[in-house]
Amino acid sequence: MNIQPDLSVPSSDSSLMVDRMKKQNADTVRRIRLLEMDWPGAVDVIKGVFSHITDGIVVDKTPLVYMSARDALIAYGEALEENLPDPARLENFINTFFEALAYYLGPIKVQSGNQIWTCRSAVGLAEWIERTAEKEREQKVTYDQDAAMDVALAAQLKDRFVSQGMRTVLAKSA
Repeated sequence: MNIQPDLSVPSSDSSLMVDRMKKQNADTVRRIRLLEMDWPGAVDVIKGVFSHITDGIVVDKTPLVYMSARDALIAYGEALEENLPDPARLENFINTFFEALAYYLGPIKVQSGNQIWTCRSAVGLAEWIERTAEKEREQKVTYDQDAAMDVALAAQLKDRFVSQGMRTVLAKSA
């Protein structure tokens, strides 16, 4: 994937980010509603990720977290169309979401002076920008075109943002 990421002013309100994502596509709205009915906690997973990573890293004005969520919602919709059982639909959504996050965001670093933020960072992007803005004036986004999709990152993010209850369901469906 050849992308040129940019940094925009990130939102710190994950519910607002979900609403903005819904406005981009009618299918997204429909799939989120179905996901909420099936697995209400799954939208909390999206919000948790959005809160940490934010909508601040964009490509062609589209936040990469929205692209990741949209990929996952498409996978969820396909699982619905295939009449897969509930746990398998959840598994499709969760796995695709975190694999997409690792794919889109794993090669990205935001740098301010000698400070670096990645999606692995303990602190969220909005807070990091706020902290570094006090010391440095400019943040720069870099994308390592040669980086491979990091499976370990997908697992790390999944462990961080998926509730224990959902992990139990996913373990039973495996």
